[in-house]
This record gives sequence, structure tokens and C-alpha cells, in this order.
Amino acid sequence: MEKEDDNIQFEQMPDLDWGKVQKPKPVKEIEKEYDSLYDELLDKCNPSRFKIESVGLDRFNIANEIYAQLKSGGSNIPEAVLIALRNQAMRELQIHISTKKKFSYLKSFFNPEIYINRTPYDAHRVSEAGTWYDLLLKKADDIQALEMLELDADEFIQEEKRFQQNTIVDEEEVFFQEKSSSEYLRQYPNGQHIDEAKCLLYEGSKTYLKQYPKGRYQIEAENDITSNRILAVVGIIFIVLIIVAIAFSE
Repeated sequence: MEKEDDNIQFEQMPDLDWGKVQKPKPVKEIEKEYDSLYDELLDKCNPSRFKIESVGLDRFNIANEIYAQLKSGGSNIPEAVLIALRNQAMRELQIHISTKKKFSYLKSFFNPEIYINRTPYDAHRVSEAGTWYDLLLKKADDIQALEMLELDADEFIQEEKRFQQNTIVDEEEVFFQEKSSSEYLRQYPNGQHIDEAKCLLYEGSKTYLKQYPKGRYQIEAENDITSNRILAVVGIIFIVLIIVAIAFSE
């Protein structure tokens, strides 16, 4: 028995503080998506959400006043008034305003991955993006903080918008130079070269060359005119041959 007892191994149990109740980590509630701030405030400031027995008469009355202004102003209520009501509701009713749209918008400028994959590589731009992105993550649940962040980063955002716009223009220009007029109009129905493309497509090669003698489709238009002339000559020759054949057959 003594030998068997010597071979028994005991595992050490972790120290447990039985005086503390182990609480589960809170699960973040999935935010409801709203079409507009007006719709969100109308939902979250509804007095029926603020029971007097739960929040007291003061908060109930505040919700009632804000809700009344929203209902009387309707969906066309000025944005400045809407923002003021939002801030009042956040301050006095402790409601949380969804940050999902604003967060996604700012992320489209701040995410460092956007700049890491660009050529040539700009280490300074990547570093700037990383700084703004870090602040974005820290302020993710505070709509007012995100709005302030947007103002602070305005120069960075505007620069990126200009870059994206130039990229779009460059892509359109390449497409215009490489594709046919019909393909260009399908891809860019409101593009900067629509008048020239429509001229060739709808008014014909002769009109196009008069209006755009050195235009993008000059060679295409000239070839089209030449082809039409050749077809016309071939057609005439064919008709002459038929007439001659008929004459000899008689």
C-alpha cells in the first residue's frame, strides 16, 4: 500500500477567490441601423421609453419636449436644430447615438492598409494614417468625439479625397483612350468626354471629323469613311457587272 501511495501524483488546483463572483464579460449590443439621425432620435426619445417609475418625472418631461419638437418639425427639420436636440438628448437623457456610419466613413480615410499598398510607398502618409486610425478606434463609441476627430483630420481627409478624384479621372482617361465610344458611354454615362463619344456614335464619322478633326476617334472615323467608300465602289461595280451580264444574256 505504501508503494502505491508513493506513485500517486496530485495536481495543484488554481487559487480561487471565493469571495468574488465571477461575472461574465458584457456583450456589446448590436446597434440598430437608422436611415437618418431624425429617425434615430424619434425612436430613442420616444417618451414611452422613459417610464416615470423608472427614470423619474424630469427625464420623462425632457423626452416629451424633445419628441414634440421632432414631431412638429418633421423630417425636414434643419440639421443644426437636429444636432442641438441630439446633444441635449445625449446629455439629459443619456441616450447613445449610433456611430456606425461615421466610424465607417472615417475608416475609409484612416485605415493604414489603404496607403501601405500604394506605389510609391509613402512612409509619412502611412504613419499619419496610423495615428488617426488609433484615435478612431479609441473614440469609436462617441459620436461627438468622432465629429471632432473629423474636424481635426480635415486636411488629411481632403488630401485623400483629391487623390481619389484624380485617380478616378486618370482611370476614365485611360478607358477613353483604349475603348470604343460605345464602351466608354456605357462605363461613364456622365463622363467628361461624353459629347465627343456621342458625336461619333450618333452623328456619324463625317460630322465627327468636322467637329473633332484631331479627336480621340479621328483614325476610327477616317477608317469608317474609307470603308464606306470602298463598299460603295464595290457595290457600283457589282451592279455594273449584273447589268453587263444581263445585256450579254439577251
